[in-house]
Amino acid sequence: MELGKQITNEDLVKAMNDIRENQNENTQRAYLDALLRAQFLVPAVFDPKPVKDADGKLKVGEKVKVSFRIITNKEGHHYMPCFTDDVEFDKNTSEEPVERVLLRYREIADIILKSNGSIEGMVINPHGQGLILVADFLDKLGKAQEAATSKQTIPANTKVKLRTPKYPPVDMQEKASEYFKTRPEVRAAYLQIIEKDDGDEEYLIVVDAVGDTQGMFAEVIPLIKEYAFGMKVGMTPGSNGLGAQVMKMVKPFYEREA
Repeated sequence: MELGKQITNEDLVKAMNDIRENQNENTQRAYLDALLRAQFLVPAVFDPKPVKDADGKLKVGEKVKVSFRIITNKEGHHYMPCFTDDVEFDKNTSEEPVERVLLRYREIADIILKSNGSIEGMVINPHGQGLILVADFLDKLGKAQEAATSKQTIPANTKVKLRTPKYPPVDMQEKASEYFKTRPEVRAAYLQIIEKDDGDEEYLIVVDAVGDTQGMFAEVIPLIKEYAFGMKVGMTPGSNGLGAQVMKMVKPFYEREA
């Protein structure tokens, strides 16, 4: 969760407009890919309020209560307002002073699905496109995403041969690095090619991170797969045997700055 950061979500805004003009398999796929990668500005109230540090950045205390603003439509349904950019956020008509909190799509979906029905979905740009995504859709999309990601996650005890790519996929590494920079829990990332018993080959990215990486994999794989030269991309955490082996063999292509 970040405060005050500016975003644009150009890909998502374009995809939303395209699917309204011409809904088909291609525009729907582009919209879902952009949605899963999106970050939104969400209005929230903090108690106590955040304060600025020496660099002018807002900092939140350790013991703070966060209340996300919920809006109610004419039919009495409660939704979490999510804004793609500052222009849309500034259309917010709330008289209550709020902070601009930056949340990933997956974080918003988790909040809604854990609200026990008190939040019935999210509405993107309520004073603009006004696109409503109900909780049931968020749940089904999340399950489909997890199922697809599980097929691209390398099990801990998989027996494979490892080798360093002769021609590294530089664009893929750069896109992955851009994503990892936004995730403070990621310490480093490593790349190898794995050769399976059936002769199949795919890229393997090992992520050295704190905490659960499954949700992270679900976000980053759609972001980088188009730069993989048509090869499959698998991921595994550095905490298992395969990941630990790779971390000992090669230097990381991404490493968080101290």
